[in-house]
Amino acid sequence: MTPPESRPPAFLIIGGDGLIGDALVRKIRAESCTVLATSRRPATNDPDTLQFNLAGNTKDLFLDARIPALQKCGPLITFLAAAVTKIAECARDPQGSRLINVTNTITLARELLTSGSAVIFLSSNAVFSGNVPYPTDLTLPDPVTDYGRQKAEVEKALLAMHASIPEAPPLMIVRLTKVVARTSPLIGSWIENLQAGLPIDAFRDRRLSPISLRHTVDSLLKIAKSGKSGIYHVTGSCDLSYYDFARLLAEFLGVDADLVKPVAADANVSGLVQKNGALGQTRAGSALSLMPEEPAAAVTSLLS
Repeated sequence: MTPPESRPPAFLIIGGDGLIGDALVRKIRAESCTVLATSRRPATNDPDTLQFNLAGNTKDLFLDARIPALQKCGPLITFLAAAVTKIAECARDPQGSRLINVTNTITLARELLTSGSAVIFLSSNAVFSGNVPYPTDLTLPDPVTDYGRQKAEVEKALLAMHASIPEAPPLMIVRLTKVVARTSPLIGSWIENLQAGLPIDAFRDRRLSPISLRHTVDSLLKIAKSGKSGIYHVTGSCDLSYYDFARLLAEFLGVDADLVKPVAADANVSGLVQKNGALGQTRAGSALSLMPEEPAAAVTSLLS
């Protein structure tokens, strides 16, 4: 029998049908590793996807026979990628979003860590207000939205929990900036209209620090496979307005960048308004040589 420590890892993706979760599943399968994903939607015919709603009882996950079977395949690594991620939705329903984003996420993480699974928690640059440029792992969180406060609370709870578990498996907290993908509604509509020669509107007064889905997934798997606990930042190299990002997209599509029209965001438009969204390096990230992604590289990746 292959010694446990020499076996390749097995992966569990909580929220495997979301943008990042789905991309993780596809990448892991392409590497011929064992992976099981969860979805809150009704069960499909995919034997590697099980129905699990993070708004319900977290212990339900462990009632599925595929979970203990997965744990026998190799050292288990679990990505916590399920969450209510829309800032407006968290503000509109703080109690309901808190159940998923905080209470049950912490409970599930505890159950996973105590059962021997490494845990990668997907957090956000929303734990910072954006008043301080390029915050690091030494910068104290100062969230200004319900979503950001929820993420910051989970980070704090997980770090304390991990420290209290004797010989705990690795815990990685990964803060992400804005993930851009061709499949996201905004980017997809921009590309479709620009290629048709139609004008698009883009906010000149809202900023983002873009990272491609490919860069995000590659970074997450590099972090996971390192087995090194810590706080990591997967970030764009800088901030730019949505208008400037859309013009960059137009240029890479080979169309007239003047098709992009600058507009001001209405006061009712939801979203995280940060002067500085890009993140600085962390000690754990430096040890892995994690590098920020340039905007041009992010656009190239999402178009390829």
